[in-house]
Amino acid sequence: MTTKSDIPEALAGFERFAFTDGPWTRNVYRLGHGPAVIVMHEMPNLHPQVVRFATRVAAAGMTVYLPSLFGKDGRVPSKLYVAGQMLLAICVRREFNVWVNGRSSPIVDWLRALARKAHAECGGRGVGAVGMCFTGGFALAMMTEPAVVAPVLSQPSLPLGKKGAGAIDCSAAEIACAKARFEAEDLTMLGLRFTSDKFVPNERFAMLKQTFGDRFEAVELTDDDANTEVPMDPHSVLTFHLIDEPGTRTKAVEETVIAFFKAPSKAIALPAQATRSVAAPKPAVHRTHRVHEDDLSGCMIQPCEKTKKKRRHSAVLLERNSFTPNTSEPRRNLKLDSNLDSVFTKVKRDGSKQDNPLRVLRQ
Repeated sequence: MTTKSDIPEALAGFERFAFTDGPWTRNVYRLGHGPAVIVMHEMPNLHPQVVRFATRVAAAGMTVYLPSLFGKDGRVPSKLYVAGQMLLAICVRREFNVWVNGRSSPIVDWLRALARKAHAECGGRGVGAVGMCFTGGFALAMMTEPAVVAPVLSQPSLPLGKKGAGAIDCSAAEIACAKARFEAEDLTMLGLRFTSDKFVPNERFAMLKQTFGDRFEAVELTDDDANTEVPMDPHSVLTFHLIDEPGTRTKAVEETVIAFFKAPSKAIALPAQATRSVAAPKPAVHRTHRVHEDDLSGCMIQPCEKTKKKRRHSAVLLERNSFTPNTSEPRRNLKLDSNLDSVFTKVKRDGSKQDNPLRVLRQ
């Protein structure tokens, strides 16, 4: 553990530790007591609005884990900083898959290991996980880890581009495992978005509804529900565009998500004024349904020792992807070295040059 003086001011009160699994090592901030919830921050960093949501999760009687995945912890982001971090994630970082290729990001393996650690430390039925924007689909991919039982996809924005509009950044095997677990363990998934959000196209939520049926609860908000004081189009449901006042739709959605983490198997009471896209999930029941290996497209059901008295087949394990390169797509060669300025510098009509958005990262 680090000393309190080393922790950013926005994260005061949290404990910080470095967690390593495989090739990845990341700082993780922890706060609270009770069942574990992993909050994966959005672009461009672990900023104060994400910390605010995490603090409220902890105040509701849970232990929140905040992994630092990119950017500077606690910083209030500017537009230029957002642009720089996005360029780094798309062009440089190798732990994220941003284009449609039928795979989840390599960093998801690290997040699954963090979920195992959190469950071992906190106990309870399992771990909640919420991803936002760039990390939105991670919560679904993490369902191949048996410890994860309550996934929330808040404005899931990957894969990027028109080709990925009707896809999510998960492999077919991961989706099959999640679908089987939802039925075998009577679990549910939440999806949040503003209907005008171009980063979360209609086709993506339509695919999730078709794939998971009433196991996917879609909460879709209009622009009128968003915080208008934010100088950007409606996007961040639980952070920037949340109107932090009782009785507002976004505030009701925040309360719904926190309640979902506390009781993932109960029927979800969605905000009355929010658009309900699918029927409410069925109440929790004792199931005796047996899922066979042939139904899981490569996944394997194994009994979980801690909970086998409650559920005969409660854990789904997935063989780890090798994350081999997709040779069917043309390789993009982008030189990012001393010529970085020239690569990203734009020339305006008057002949002047626009500053490189990555320069702020080197300051």
